[in-house]
Amino acid sequence: MLTTFWSAELTEMIGENYLIKLTDNVMQSMANYVGGSCDGLVYCLRQEGLNVSWGNISFGSSGVSKRALKERFNNFNSLFNGIHKKQMMWEVPDLELRTKLHQTILDKVVSPYRSFLGRFTSHIDRGKHPERYIRYSADELGSKISALFSYHSNL
Repeated sequence: MLTTFWSAELTEMIGENYLIKLTDNVMQSMANYVGGSCDGLVYCLRQEGLNVSWGNISFGSSGVSKRALKERFNNFNSLFNGIHKKQMMWEVPDLELRTKLHQTILDKVVSPYRSFLGRFTSHIDRGKHPERYIRYSADELGSKISALFSYHSNL
C-alpha cells in the first residue's frame, strides 16, 4: 500500500496519520481511475442484448445476434484502442503503484474478455474476416495492458 515512501524522516515531519490519509487518497484515486478506464470495456463484454428472440421464439440456431455481437467487438476495440493510445504516454513513476495498476486492470478486463471470447467467438463467421472484429486474443490483450505506463518506466 505505497509504503515505500514512508521513511522515518517523512513520518516524523508530517506524521503517520497524514501519511495514511495521503495513501488512502492515492488508493481511492487509483480505484476511480481504474473504474473510469475499465468499466466501459467491461460493459462491452456483457451478454445482455446479444440474444435475439421474440416472445418464446429464438431466431438463428444460436439465438445470438451476429450484428449486435460484431458491434460489441467493434465498440470494445475502439474504446480499448483509445484508452491504450492515451495511457501509453502517461507516467507512473512509483513502481509499486504502477505494478498495482497493471494488476488491477488485468484482473478487471482480461478475465471477462477471455470469457466473452470463449462464449461468442464461434458466432462470428470464420470466412468473413473475423480479425476485423476480434483483434486480440486474451493473451495479446493482457500484453497490451501490461505495456501501459512502460513508456516512462525508466523514471
